[in-house]
Amino acid sequence: AKEGYTQNDSGNFKTVLTVECRGVEVTKYHVRSGYMLTCTNERETDMLDIDLSEGDWCDFDEVGDCSIGVYEVETRIEKA
Repeated sequence: AKEGYTQNDSGNFKTVLTVECRGVEVTKYHVRSGYMLTCTNERETDMLDIDLSEGDWCDFDEVGDCSIGVYEVETRIEKA
């Protein structure tokens, strides 16, 4: 499994998925739902089943008492 995308990766592309395709060429990856986010406050909080299909997501972390969000999600396809 690939490492997750962390706060330190912000603003950079990072490989989070590798697939092998035979006889087809992948041209687009649509980000949907099912992602997990872990807030790194005093007590780590997991936000489950995040829906990134609109490119942005935000919520409120009640444990950490702060707003959290994922914005401007982009994907890129690269051939190995």
